[in-house]
Amino acid sequence: MINVYPLKGGYGNGFIVTGHAGYAPHGADIVCASVSAVTQTIVMGLEKVAIVEKNVKSGYMLIEIPAPSDVTDILIDMMVEGLLHISLQHKDYLQVWKDGYIDEDARVQRGYRTTQSTRQDSISARAHDPITPYNHVT
Repeated sequence: MINVYPLKGGYGNGFIVTGHAGYAPHGADIVCASVSAVTQTIVMGLEKVAIVEKNVKSGYMLIEIPAPSDVTDILIDMMVEGLLHISLQHKDYLQVWKDGYIDEDARVQRGYRTTQSTRQDSISARAHDPITPYNHVT
C-alpha cells in the first residue's frame, strides 16, 4: 500500500510518500506509476517557485518546503486532489492522510471506507522509521 502524508506546520510544508502499491508486478503497476507521475510533477512545480529539500529512495519520498507560500500550498493541495481521485479506483492500494490522520472528510465525499485514528496514533506513527507504512493505526 502507498501512503501519502501532506505536511503542514510551523517548520514548513511538504509531503511524505511511503510504500509500494503492490497492484501489479514491478514495471506494470499502474497505481505506482500514477502516484509517481502526480508526485514528481508536483515536485517539479514546487522547484520552480520554492526551495525544495528532497529525500528520495525506493518506497520513500520526503519533500520539504522550508519557506512555504500560497503557491506551494496550492500545488500540494492539487497533488492531494489528484491522488484522492486515483484512490477512488484503487483504495486498497493508496491512502491519502491529512495532518497525520486519514482525511475522513475527503474519504466520505469520495466514497472511501472509514477508519479511526487519534492524534496519539499519529504521533506514534511518525516516530517509527518513515519507510514503514503508517497504516498500522488501530
